[in-house]
Amino acid sequence: YHDALTLDIHTLSLLLQRNHDQHRRCIYYRRMTMVFSAIRSNRFPSFDKVNGWIGQFKGLVRLLMDECKGLTLNSVRRRRKEEQWTLENNELATIEIMQHNNDKDTLQQQQQQQQINQLATIIQQLKIVITQTIPQIKSRIIHATSPILCEISRGYFVPFLTVALACFGRIHTLCLSMGREVVMVLQEMIPQLKVLCGDN
Repeated sequence: YHDALTLDIHTLSLLLQRNHDQHRRCIYYRRMTMVFSAIRSNRFPSFDKVNGWIGQFKGLVRLLMDECKGLTLNSVRRRRKEEQWTLENNELATIEIMQHNNDKDTLQQQQQQQQINQLATIIQQLKIVITQTIPQIKSRIIHATSPILCEISRGYFVPFLTVALACFGRIHTLCLSMGREVVMVLQEMIPQLKVLCGDN
């Protein structure tokens, strides 16, 4: 995906540069420039960056799920150990164990909070991709397609406009593929997060 998108963006860039002087005042050229500017902006992430966010998102969810299971098992073991020390009437040893366990729990809670904050940031970034960035690119491509087709129907500048139309079509498809992948991951992982929040 990343290589295909990079190739189409590069092709579109060369196309606009070489035809700038002749077409710069035409409506189809101005709209093509709008699409290219939106794609090249910092708000449009690369496939590698989105895949990195997806990988981090999956890893953090699984890590939090494993930690919650581990905390549950540790609390059961700790409670049994405390009961054992109490039964043996060793009060000082019991207090030391409880203080040690409390310190350990505090550290684990701090680490878990950091992971939750990181998870929230990634979810926000993925949400922006599927609710703002991709719809904006899609809208601009559709907006630019109409005058291109109109000019092609008149028989003018057919090679230039057909190549541009092909680039837009592939970019549109790749953006939808990116959005579909993000949505599928969210659909897979959000139920696990709901279970995690319910357990907490």
